[in-house]
Amino acid sequence: MLKEGNGKTLIAVAKEVSSSHKIANYNVEVFNEHKDHIAQLSITGYKKNETILGEQ
Repeated sequence: MLKEGNGKTLIAVAKEVSSSHKIANYNVEVFNEHKDHIAQLSITGYKKNETILGEQ
């Protein structure tokens, strides 16, 4: 956490850093409605070969 989240709205912006057949890495930055940088995080996800309900 970089800063306390003052305000009513938080906005998260995710960018894919890398992706392979099974692994994906993302950087996420969180801002408030005043465009103050509140937090940042890195996420690593594992891809499964399954359909999510509602997706085709």
